[in-house]
Amino acid sequence: MFSVSDDGALAYLPGDEAGLERRLVWVDRQGQEEFLDVEARRYERPRISPDGTRVAVEIVGDDGTSGIWVADATRGTLGRVTAGQGSSPVWTSDGQQVVFASLGDGEPGLFRHSADSTGEVERLVNIEATRSPRTGNWSPDGGRLVFDVQLPGNASTDIGILTMEGERAWTPLLDTGEREVVPAISPDGQWIAYASAATGQLKVYVQRFPDLGFRQQVSTDGGLDPTWSSDGRALFYLGSRGGGPPKEMAVVAIEPGRPLSVGTPEVLFDVASYRRGFAQGRAYDVDPDGQRFLMVSNRPVVDLKPQINVVLNWFEELNARVPVQ
Repeated sequence: MFSVSDDGALAYLPGDEAGLERRLVWVDRQGQEEFLDVEARRYERPRISPDGTRVAVEIVGDDGTSGIWVADATRGTLGRVTAGQGSSPVWTSDGQQVVFASLGDGEPGLFRHSADSTGEVERLVNIEATRSPRTGNWSPDGGRLVFDVQLPGNASTDIGILTMEGERAWTPLLDTGEREVVPAISPDGQWIAYASAATGQLKVYVQRFPDLGFRQQVSTDGGLDPTWSSDGRALFYLGSRGGGPPKEMAVVAIEPGRPLSVGTPEVLFDVASYRRGFAQGRAYDVDPDGQRFLMVSNRPVVDLKPQINVVLNWFEELNARVPVQ
């Protein structure tokens, strides 16, 4: 919080490191908020458990590395799942385990651990990549997991698929050379939604899954971070009309069939005060009933000191630090 006068006096309220902490919050379709009774932390990418009672979430530590935690949405408790690094969590369909991405012992891959942190962490697959992959979601039968990944020597981001049957392995699903991110398989397993920058701007598309084809554009303008309603009759995403960062939560009605019947996007609420993925992994989740969204509040929890600091002749300091060319 700051203000600068015309003659170069700067006044500001000082903050501290507490400003990095954020709250988990339910937001309904009308934009009304209800904060979870869970302590404020540096949350990223929350995911709701299949029964809707727990939240797997990435928390950034003081050293800048991330770990996976599980919050009880009803009791307000918070417990760590990973002893080491971890990012981009996703629940298994039975709600007993959490799959996440990590560098592991130095080689990126996907891992699995029990939600109560008991037992050993299991490496599911190695993925030679320039960064940790970011998980999407599971097919309805739990046999395939989609994710996005950037491979060595590849400037674009591709979508891969991990197959759990037999000898676990992953293969590219979408590797067109364009930036394709944040995949989401439909509840019936017939379609995959994702964001693509094929036109120069990220937009949301749907294709047949897993054999692809029948591609349709869902967002009429910019869009990213798609996810399906539990019945597959709606697709939610962050819209960015006119370009730039995401501005609103949008929903599109979907009528199943081949091809799908895609409705007109409807804006639900503004998302400027919440964390937004910017194609770095979906930064929100949807309750199983599709009526509210689990967001990370972007309004920092700050314990402001009870004083206003004033700096006189601030323009002189500014000119010294950032000289006009």
